[in-house]
Amino acid sequence: MNSANDWIIEPTNLGEVLACAGLAHMAWLMNRQAMSGFTLRDGCCHFVVMPNDLDVLYRLRSMPTGDVVQTGYGLQLAGIDLDWWQPWGASPDMKTWAGRQDETTVHKNLLTATVKIAPADWLIGTAPTTGKLNIDHMGIWNSISLGWSIDEHAKHKMLCRPWLELLASIGLQTFPMKRSKEVSSFKYHLWCPTPLSAAIATFSGLGPSVYGMLSFKAKTDKNGSNKVLKQAVLIKSV
Repeated sequence: MNSANDWIIEPTNLGEVLACAGLAHMAWLMNRQAMSGFTLRDGCCHFVVMPNDLDVLYRLRSMPTGDVVQTGYGLQLAGIDLDWWQPWGASPDMKTWAGRQDETTVHKNLLTATVKIAPADWLIGTAPTTGKLNIDHMGIWNSISLGWSIDEHAKHKMLCRPWLELLASIGLQTFPMKRSKEVSSFKYHLWCPTPLSAAIATFSGLGPSVYGMLSFKAKTDKNGSNKVLKQAVLIKSV
């Protein structure tokens, strides 16, 4: 059961892991000594933030609809600068949108979809939206099963977890996702509770193994002109 500062997540869903990275980023903004990471308990993977009095969702709860500000280099969301998709950004290979979508419309669509969902329900709250990051495996549409391309139906809305994808966007700002040597493949590593700098290094595989836990590989696919993430597979356990 999820509780304040302790959430059960699915580690093979890179979207959920990146949302946890976003929470880690916000915890650090509140307290430079904050620690966050994953633990394995009762057969489940938990993401925890410490100390327990950190309300890491405070920025999201106070964020009004439409609070996506364009800057000269990217966007601001809840006062957090985002430019990870840019050529100079932390994770340009993770840019999934194409065609009629751009970074502004995607983030505004997601923010609009959060209106009736409390930030505390970021992991379970779903809503229809016309645009999303396609990072959350649970919400990815399948053009084969639908029988048509969503690119041809710009007003068609699909369910997603909008808070989760917004948190994942914040996570991508500080947790680099670089494509591996294998085409269209990304590796990532869960980390034990640790300060942000060690968490970032461990996630990318550059940090000391003492903080590392499970390791995964996620591949991408194409649906229409958009890139989508497939469910990851375990490549290394503790």
